[in-house]
Amino acid sequence: MALAGAPMAWPYVFMKDVSVVIPTLNAGPLFEETLQKIRAQQGVGLREIVLVDSGSQDGTCALGERYGSAVYRVERFNHGETRNEAVARCTAPFVILTVQDALPASTDWARRLVDCFDLGDRVAGVTGRSAPRENAGLIARWEIQQHYRVFYENSRVKKMEEPEGYRRLPLEQRIKLIAFDNVCSAIRRRVWEEVPFPPARFGEDLAWGKQVLLRGYWLVHEPDATVYHSHDRPLDYMVRRFYVSTVTQLELLEAEPEDFSQVTEWDGVRAALDFLSEVAGRLQAAEKSGRDSHFLTDLVPSQGGTSRLGLKMRFMLDSKRLCRSILACEYRNIVENIQKYHPGPLDFAAARDAVLQAAARALGSFAARVTYSKRSLGHWPPPLEAMDQWLRLGV
Repeated sequence: MALAGAPMAWPYVFMKDVSVVIPTLNAGPLFEETLQKIRAQQGVGLREIVLVDSGSQDGTCALGERYGSAVYRVERFNHGETRNEAVARCTAPFVILTVQDALPASTDWARRLVDCFDLGDRVAGVTGRSAPRENAGLIARWEIQQHYRVFYENSRVKKMEEPEGYRRLPLEQRIKLIAFDNVCSAIRRRVWEEVPFPPARFGEDLAWGKQVLLRGYWLVHEPDATVYHSHDRPLDYMVRRFYVSTVTQLELLEAEPEDFSQVTEWDGVRAALDFLSEVAGRLQAAEKSGRDSHFLTDLVPSQGGTSRLGLKMRFMLDSKRLCRSILACEYRNIVENIQKYHPGPLDFAAARDAVLQAAARALGSFAARVTYSKRSLGHWPPPLEAMDQWLRLGV
């Protein structure tokens, strides 16, 4: 218990001691505010801030040291292994994990996270909530809302009774069960010693959430422990990001592979090029129309059913048309979700940005579904492996 320093008023006499871990790489000037917010936390005993840096050249390490952080440098970053190195250097029984561009929303953020461990000794980890930054664009705001709805809405204390029960759950319930996010989380160090983060280029938090649940531990979601964290990403990055995140989720969810046996790699490429050509054509037509505002759903094809076509329908389409149909459906579903979040019309520039971001996500998700299916069924030719490596770069 943290009792050092000036006397404090009840109820914070018996505070939980915490360490905070932040992986860093060229965090930039905004990182100072993150460090200030962490140092200003009340109701916890902050033993240390541990920065694990993978090659910053912009003064990030010096800034961290100026705020009393312990800084450790690594040559190679891995989402799981690098965090394990940092947690191993922590001395507190509870470790808060966050990222360099997440900003605690209040001075009781850390306390709200670690207070959840009082729910029982079986609580292994707690996840908070991300909210968009004040200057976030429409897509960044929608993405935060969508992420919360898919991963955390209506979930609090999560337990796994037995593994086979997990595999019988629908995919949307499986993802809510294992959801864990190291943008804003806290772990019980004793459990981490038993179950460290697995080596992972992406999704170490989801993988760890699944592992601890399988061992009989619990996960907790605390929506009142909030950080501001959002990004307005370039299109090429979002293709890669959605590819990597979708592949990772399908693997962890042990999803049944879809039947893409008749799809060749080049069919997928040609379908993607046709799809992008149609998106561009519709945007050009909208720009030439001279209208001041546009509803997003007016900028996508009106036809299309579900993105997961039935077996009979699959064999009625040739390979390229199958790919094109799935892409169009995936794209329309995303656009419709954005339109529900922002039901009104948008000016052309905002509408163009929204549909291009939706197209990037549809491309990444489609490529992931094909890759996961092919690899699961033992078909992994060199062109597909090369595409997989290329799409993973920089994520």
